[in-house]
Amino acid sequence: AELVEFMRRERITAAGLTPSAWASLPSTDLPDLTVIKSGGEPLPPSLIERWGEKRRIFNSYGPTETTVYCIKTEVKADGRKPPIGRPAINSKAYILDRYDNPTPVGAIGELCIGGVGIARGYINRDDLTREVFRPNPFDDDPQSRLYRTGDLARYRSDGTIEFLGRKDEQVKIRGMRVELAEIEQCLMEHENVKACCVTLTDGPDENASLAAYVVRRRDSSEDTDELQSFLRAALPGYMVPSQFVFLPQLPTNRSGKIDRRALPEPRNASTLKAATLPTGGLQTEVAEIWKDILKVDSVGVEDNFFDVGGHSLAIVQVQALIQD
Repeated sequence: AELVEFMRRERITAAGLTPSAWASLPSTDLPDLTVIKSGGEPLPPSLIERWGEKRRIFNSYGPTETTVYCIKTEVKADGRKPPIGRPAINSKAYILDRYDNPTPVGAIGELCIGGVGIARGYINRDDLTREVFRPNPFDDDPQSRLYRTGDLARYRSDGTIEFLGRKDEQVKIRGMRVELAEIEQCLMEHENVKACCVTLTDGPDENASLAAYVVRRRDSSEDTDELQSFLRAALPGYMVPSQFVFLPQLPTNRSGKIDRRALPEPRNASTLKAATLPTGGLQTEVAEIWKDILKVDSVGVEDNFFDVGGHSLAIVQVQALIQD
């Protein structure tokens, strides 16, 4: 509220904030604002749609190690995931595979940045400096260096770069590679989702599951079933979170980015609808098997096996125990 009041009082015409911050502001209460710059987090298409009327929106990318914004572009509302753009003046971008070769168009690789804006390194961290600041093999200047961002990206056919998330946020569930950012982007397309974050819950590898933290739009309900059905229509089943936690807002750090470490544990948040508990010997026995295999505290007779963390390998385990 204070930020909105300040921007309105000072008649701010251009502002740069993270998508998390833009999502919390009312777009209709800032008539003087004509230029928006977004950075620090992936920009959802829904925010472009919401803020884009009679305004110019610029999506930008750049870590501190590259003097902040080194890739940028103007984006329009077309329903598609926006690119981060092309390298800025005096910046260079390379997308490299695991052998440090440039990737072809459409192939995923690590985004590396070159150019005059590259930092010298980290103070008193020579080991980390050597790890991420490397000589640039694509530049004839022997002093030229690359910064390995740890981010995944790919070139689109039009030459723009698409950001795909962090390498360390690329997780595996039962052998399947999952991009958490891709799930978040999809979830943000739902009309009732104002902001969201997806994480991998702790637990044995075969029972690892996804949890989604959601900030609802005003007057919308906490409908887990609706959100799961929405995601299933666009994503493979193993990419649909089995747990949803509804929060009034997502925790952020000083930079305005989502602070994943401050998110509550899914099991400590009351997000489950009232369950109909098992009755009778057979229901109780099957429920106990589900709880044992899926490592959950309770199971209702109307619960969907996959919605509470089940998967194909778990089905085999359940069948084996039932037969025993």
